[in-house]
Amino acid sequence: MNSTRLRDIKEEAARVLIQYSNGYLDARFRGSANEKQVFNNMKRMHYLWSIIRSAFLSDTDVYVGDTIMADNDFETVYEKLQHYNGIYSNVDLSVYSDITPDDGDGGSDDGDSGGGSTTSTDHWRAGNLPVVAGANAVTFLVGGVPSPLASADYTINAYVITSGGQRQDNLQITTQTAGGFVASDVLKAGTLFYTAILNT
Repeated sequence: MNSTRLRDIKEEAARVLIQYSNGYLDARFRGSANEKQVFNNMKRMHYLWSIIRSAFLSDTDVYVGDTIMADNDFETVYEKLQHYNGIYSNVDLSVYSDITPDDGDGGSDDGDSGGGSTTSTDHWRAGNLPVVAGANAVTFLVGGVPSPLASADYTINAYVITSGGQRQDNLQITTQTAGGFVASDVLKAGTLFYTAILNT
């Protein structure tokens, strides 16, 4: 494989992932019944993207971590991600920019009980960071600055791609605060990817 082909694959794979991610956000905003399936597909896409993203060339060999991948195997990973291309090509998230938060009945921001609460748009954090074997603390950052969520009541999707290209799912989260969490059982050093979404 040559550097031009690898660059093209990375750019196109990133475009497909962004496109599908916009579709997932659209499904969440609309309260679509298939949101969970879209989310599961997006997790698979992030796994495929993590392989593509971490690939580099040495001469004409494609490496993922310290493992050489045959060109055909690497192209197959790319084709699996391409399977989702175009599904959400027409999503326009700008239609949600004018939404006024309310309690869902078209009234004021006050709930039916008069509690006066409003809906927060700051409800998620996502990122990645290098980790070592064992326990690792994750701090939520926005623009490189610590940025806690409103509460510790959130759902975490986290996994590690090791330096050898393997994926570790089902991480044990032993501490969960508004400002981050601790993944206590990382088996091998690598990169931890996470998404945290408030439950309320």
